[in-house]
Amino acid sequence: MIEANKDVENEAQNQETHSLQKHPMKRWLKAILTVLGVCVVLIVMGLVYLNVHTFSIQYQPKTIAQFWSENDLANKFIANGNQIEIQIPDEVLSTEVMLILKKRTLSSHFEVNSLFVDAKKQRLNMNTHFYGIKLPLSMSFLPLLEGDDMVIRFSDIVIGEGGFPLQASTSEKLMKLLFGNQLPIILDSKSVLDVGIVKIKNVNLLEDHYSFNIEINDAIIKDELKLMSESANSELMAYFKDSAIESEKKAYYYLSNADDLGNEDIEILINDILSDCKIAESIFTLTDTQVSQEIFVRYEKYLKDIDSNLLIEKKKAHLTEILKPVCKEIMDILESVYFATDPLYINKGLPYRLATGESLSLSTVVMDQKVKVPAKMLNKMAFCYDKENDRLIISYEMSRGLKLLIYKEEAIMMTTETYEKTFTPAGTGEAKWVQDVVTWDAISEQMKAYFQEENIYVRYMKADNQYAFVIASPKYNYQNYWAFALEMKDNQWSIIEENVASIEYLNKRHPDFNLKTVTNEIETVQLHNLGDEMISVILDDMVNKEMIPTKDGITIEYCSYGNQYIDFLLTGGKEYVYLVYSMYLHTVYDKETAIKTWEDLPDLITLQDPPGIQ
Repeated sequence: MIEANKDVENEAQNQETHSLQKHPMKRWLKAILTVLGVCVVLIVMGLVYLNVHTFSIQYQPKTIAQFWSENDLANKFIANGNQIEIQIPDEVLSTEVMLILKKRTLSSHFEVNSLFVDAKKQRLNMNTHFYGIKLPLSMSFLPLLEGDDMVIRFSDIVIGEGGFPLQASTSEKLMKLLFGNQLPIILDSKSVLDVGIVKIKNVNLLEDHYSFNIEINDAIIKDELKLMSESANSELMAYFKDSAIESEKKAYYYLSNADDLGNEDIEILINDILSDCKIAESIFTLTDTQVSQEIFVRYEKYLKDIDSNLLIEKKKAHLTEILKPVCKEIMDILESVYFATDPLYINKGLPYRLATGESLSLSTVVMDQKVKVPAKMLNKMAFCYDKENDRLIISYEMSRGLKLLIYKEEAIMMTTETYEKTFTPAGTGEAKWVQDVVTWDAISEQMKAYFQEENIYVRYMKADNQYAFVIASPKYNYQNYWAFALEMKDNQWSIIEENVASIEYLNKRHPDFNLKTVTNEIETVQLHNLGDEMISVILDDMVNKEMIPTKDGITIEYCSYGNQYIDFLLTGGKEYVYLVYSMYLHTVYDKETAIKTWEDLPDLITLQDPPGIQ
């Protein structure tokens, strides 16, 4: 029976062998399936290995800046001098390396999930994904100082916690594939600690940690001093140069020689920073406040003995002492030379001479009167008008973003933003004789409504885009006039001051009103009324001078007598002007000729032509 079964098996094998020999494709297919099966087994084993041998990484991330602050290393500098040694824990190194790699451009399908620097073993272990597959890697970790660079080199990659080794060439290829050209990591040793003005001098591997010898970086201090010297206040520099206080003289020395400071100079300054900060405080006083604040932010750990707010107050006190006598001299000249007899008007924030229509800038006064003010100081000074307290002030740019306002014994600091909102006058355009029909008609309608009279005579009308000054008379009382100040509100002209008799009063009541629209003739020209008898004499004289053929049917529709001139409008619309000597009618011209001939002819008495009339 057994022999019969063997015969059957042999027969089956013979048939299978015969079948394979007869069908070679089946033979190849079987071989391929066998190989694929082996590959699948290997892949599965590999994936199992990668999953099983991922690194267990658990630590509390901590940056170098946090480590620096928690361990109060700035105070150790103060206690130990210019150089200290610090031991960097593994979790700090791990955090920083992770931050660096996250900023680098790695393979598009490669992602670092976690890592840990093991200083004792000098290894960097990381859990990564490559094309979505877990890939735990371990490589040697070697930080070195090469010149001014901190170089971190990696090599000897092994796979997983089990340390599956790779050939050197394979290790390099894998590193290139995953990290591209991002390795080794090269950092500036002056900034790697991310804590300001310190740099790494040496890196040492001790038994189970890395030790850094660090010192204050002289080069950065020199660079900061150059920056500060460029923004130094020229007035304070001159003041400190001759100061009796040694720290102030030293501060002047450091900023005036910022490009040529030697190592000994920097050593003295470092000792000052690490002790009482007297020189440093004076240097900051000289420096532009905005620049100082930026430096305080960068190095606040070393400058905590300096109160930045007190520093600004100190700067204010010094500048006030410098500026007060200069400001007093300028204000005294303004009053004694320019406004000895006339009121001090303010127009657009500047002193204004009404008689000449001239606005006086501070630089104009200084240069015209040869006041001794250094050019750099003058460029920072300006007049400004305090409307709330009705006073003229001198402003000074004490630093970027900060103004100092001087008024007699008072000094006020103000941000530039607030200063501009408070003191910058609104742009209202140029004051001109009104020549456009729309403005003329709109203002005339206001006059008609005021006088309740359809027929009015406009003697004077000047306006800018915001304000207008008008002198007008109603037909029923044409020898008298009324002066008006108007303002454009909601696209409509409105009277803001009626029957203006004092420009000083108008200026006080409406300090923004453009005085270039105003004429001082309302204060300087005295008008006289003409009776019917004098009007008849004028018409007779016009006939005698052959200016008109007859006075029959001709009447004077409007007349105004002021100073030594009489202006009158005849029936038919022709306007003439007489020059009068003690009521003697001397010379008569038509208005156009009179305006060209007599320069002192007041605008107040003649009629202003409406737009369109030449």
